[in-house]
Amino acid sequence: MKPSQPILPNAAPEGDFAFIYANATEPWLAYEVERDFLSQPRAFAILRLEIGVEGWFFFSDCIEEPSAAGLTWVSQPQWLLQWGFGARQLDICAQSVHFLGVYYQQAGAAYALMEAFHQHELGD
Repeated sequence: MKPSQPILPNAAPEGDFAFIYANATEPWLAYEVERDFLSQPRAFAILRLEIGVEGWFFFSDCIEEPSAAGLTWVSQPQWLLQWGFGARQLDICAQSVHFLGVYYQQAGAAYALMEAFHQHELGD
């Protein structure tokens, strides 16, 4: 049975991103969200991923156009997430994807990620 798919905001085409590992199988990812106008504040979507024993991260140079941000159901129990960041491509295969929200007016993805991590994991 296919689990419900979280709805993820569109990634900014040349946006910033960052990730950290909370533990060996649970990375957190922040990516810059697409803006309609440059005058809007920068915003970053935060995801908590459960990789599991069969999951993986793959980061590579793009020979062709990088993929648009996307989340695809692969098979029980795996999701495939793909992002193109400039000339780089990030593919993640995970057991589950938890969308934690969008953080606004941050200096960059790393700052948004650390704020989210502190709020959700440390209760700050």
